[in-house]
Amino acid sequence: MSEDDELPDLLGGLGQDEPSRPSDDATSKGPGQEADEEKRRLDEERRARILRDADRSRSLNPELDFGIGEESEDLDSLPQIQDEQKPDTSHKLYYSLRRILMDNLPSGSKNKEARQMVYDQKNLFLNRGKDKDGRGIRGSDGRQAYIHYLEVALATAQQWVREGANTYDIYVYFEKLNKKYHSGDLGEDEGPEVEVEPLV
Repeated sequence: MSEDDELPDLLGGLGQDEPSRPSDDATSKGPGQEADEEKRRLDEERRARILRDADRSRSLNPELDFGIGEESEDLDSLPQIQDEQKPDTSHKLYYSLRRILMDNLPSGSKNKEARQMVYDQKNLFLNRGKDKDGRGIRGSDGRQAYIHYLEVALATAQQWVREGANTYDIYVYFEKLNKKYHSGDLGEDEGPEVEVEPLV
């Protein structure tokens, strides 16, 4: 997928409801603001380059057996889950998601940074927006995430594989989910006020 391509309908219009920004004429920017914007732009370009370069050094396994049964293919058929935790189910979903990412993200030490960017976005989503603190400690474990979040993440990863498993795409999918559902600062035990919808 090229940078200019539209995201597939998989994301259900994520990012389309962003507020419009005033034009440069309507706001005056100081030198500090311009430098911050330029740094953000360069950081985004760097991330995109790393993620795209990572795809050049891997091969796809199109015949994947996700090992979790056919019922995972159709999340619409699942009963409504009210943010519950079941260790056995969470374990199965988490490690199925992990295996899909490990099998399809590019391997090797030169792609470690690209893989870590994807894992960070995935973990941010599974932990309902709880990011690492200054010491690198999240204080939350994605293996015990709410089942519904795990199902959404797994469905997203499965769809990503079906679409060709481009590293940049999976990063963008999780980033868009995080922006939509975790855009504000969440308290210790707060989650999103909205129902997280499956992406397929």
